[in-house]
Amino acid sequence: MDNSENYQNEQGRVKKQLLKILSSYEFRNSQVLSRFLQYVVEEVLAGRPNEIKEYTIGVRALGRPPDFSPQTDAVVRIHAGRLRRILHEYYHGTGAHDPIMIDIPKGSYVPAFNALNVEKALDAKSNGVAHAKEETPAHRKATLAVFPFHNLSADDSKEYFAEGIGEQLCSDLAKFQHLSVISYYSTNKIADQKASREIHSLFNIDYIVTGSTRFFDGMVQVNTQLTLAETDTLLWSQSFLREFNPDNILGLQEDVIEHIVNKIADNDGIITKNIAHNSKAKKNIFGVYEAVYSYFSFRGNYDPVSFEKSRIALENAAATDPDNALIWALLSKLFLNSYIFKVEPDSKDFQKAKAFAEKALWLDQNCQHAYKALAWVHLLTGKIDDCREAIRQCLDLNPKSPSIIGNMGFLMICTGKYTPGFHLLLKTMSLNPILPWYGNVGLALYYYHAAKYEEALEWAQKARPANMPFVQLVNLIIKEKLKKLPGTKQNGKIYQPSSPITDHGPGILDLFVHDTQLRGQMMTALKSAGVAVE
Repeated sequence: MDNSENYQNEQGRVKKQLLKILSSYEFRNSQVLSRFLQYVVEEVLAGRPNEIKEYTIGVRALGRPPDFSPQTDAVVRIHAGRLRRILHEYYHGTGAHDPIMIDIPKGSYVPAFNALNVEKALDAKSNGVAHAKEETPAHRKATLAVFPFHNLSADDSKEYFAEGIGEQLCSDLAKFQHLSVISYYSTNKIADQKASREIHSLFNIDYIVTGSTRFFDGMVQVNTQLTLAETDTLLWSQSFLREFNPDNILGLQEDVIEHIVNKIADNDGIITKNIAHNSKAKKNIFGVYEAVYSYFSFRGNYDPVSFEKSRIALENAAATDPDNALIWALLSKLFLNSYIFKVEPDSKDFQKAKAFAEKALWLDQNCQHAYKALAWVHLLTGKIDDCREAIRQCLDLNPKSPSIIGNMGFLMICTGKYTPGFHLLLKTMSLNPILPWYGNVGLALYYYHAAKYEEALEWAQKARPANMPFVQLVNLIIKEKLKKLPGTKQNGKIYQPSSPITDHGPGILDLFVHDTQLRGQMMTALKSAGVAVE
């Protein structure tokens, strides 16, 4: 088989080979190279090799804007070189005995498919001449496959709706950095041909998402489920019943998909919890990414023990895989938490956080968690324009991660963008009603700015941990404001601060509140509470 008319009779074998490559150790950690390879291979298999140009690769595979100019931006050429190098490493290691070689010849972006002499390779292996490199688990993310959603209705004219959900769901799940997602179209055929356990064994797929649609009486019911591939265990299932409006197909799909990805893929989702609390030896399965899942599990516990566990795990992971941007970004956020959770912040924590965020972005300019950390760095140093730009870039990379949406909503409110920040917090709350501390405090600041002090206090008192310095400060300020209002119910147990922040209150407030008018009002309340304000 070569890259001529013969490949048309070998599409199944080529697709299987592509899936094996994308599932490999070499490619599982590079979504950019995976998208590049998948795009050019699928274009050839679809009979469109002439469409494979530097411009189309840049726009359709690498996410460049329509005005992308290959003459001034060498991104495609750079990644093509990387792709050729990684394919070379793959076929001299993990894929040494694969039946088909997929190659990107120099001087072209059109892939070539070549049958390898499997018998010769197997003989060499048995004689000890060549050995395939054992796949190391040291960089393995949890791997997810989305299988086709089936239309179970008699009306097959709506097949496109079920197909659209599966395709878009796969695309949105791929934006979560702690997951490795197999190409949707690569799994279409194997989904019907092989059982979950066999798929897990062949391609190291850990989780499978699938579902179905039913149409009746102007309604559509979307059923979805998440399965642990190794044991075929059902981890989660849910049905979504919606009115079917042919004029709003995309909106309907977006609504359902948003709820699905929140449940299974967000930092606090089912996959993270399943890994973090699984009794199996996670380190032997996911390697350095075990530290990522542990961080997501520990991060809600703002105590020294959890901090130390996360620090040790992430620092060990960074030493093992120093080019992993996600790990450096999470280390940055960990030290930012250490910085803001102290009444007297340690400048060393902040300097580490800043350096780690910058390192993460240097390694990967599409690392969403790095932009999240950078937005915090800019907020805490008062660089408001830079903070807002980092927020924008962070949200652009994955607008369906509720934990990050809420985090950025809080930062927007801190920079004085109250309405957009409020809407982001509402969106987060619609998907996950239990907000972290910054979500509750963000709403408290929003209502304080709107002079709705009772509502502000209600949200501030929900924030946990209650002993976080900024949480204490906001509670104190709101209570003091309510005490001064005529007609407000005076109840000392409610409005007297239980843990006053005296010496460091103004400094803590300066870190978070960057709307001059709001900060002035809150400083006045602090002064009224007996806090020394310069």
